[in-house]
Amino acid sequence: MPCNNVAYRREALLELGDPLGGMFHSDFVLHEHFARAGKSMDIIRDAIVAHQNHESLGILLEGNFAHCRVIGASRVVEGHWGWPRRLVYGLAVPIAVPFMKLGRLLRVQMRRRALWGTTLAALPVAAAVFVWSAFGESMGYLFGFGNSVERFQQIEVSTPRSAELTGEGP
Repeated sequence: MPCNNVAYRREALLELGDPLGGMFHSDFVLHEHFARAGKSMDIIRDAIVAHQNHESLGILLEGNFAHCRVIGASRVVEGHWGWPRRLVYGLAVPIAVPFMKLGRLLRVQMRRRALWGTTLAALPVAAAVFVWSAFGESMGYLFGFGNSVERFQQIEVSTPRSAELTGEGP
């Protein structure tokens, strides 16, 4: 699961048995499952990860749309959601989620004065990604996976990224 630089203990995953396969479509669904089961998850702030960004806005938008459609469809399948809940989420997400994400982004960045200019410059792209990905999530709730799993995997694995990493830490 490449989207959030997450590592899992093998034993915790193996305990899930057969349902594990569907949960691998979206790490958010796996996190929700662990939370419902009372399993602890830790954020390790000093972990060093390597990340490369997409080079074009089109690929960034398409990848986020596909990923969020996978999230929506996975939540429906793994949570056994009925049509009333699917409809509510499908209609509410494009309206509410972009504002929630922008608010979260700005709240964090307000404490980091050195990044205010960069944050302001990035807001149009962030807003576009948040809006378009919310539509993807909505499509997942309303219409299922479609080809989003395959498309997301193709974008994550086969699409060229920014310059090669040096292998050094941050």
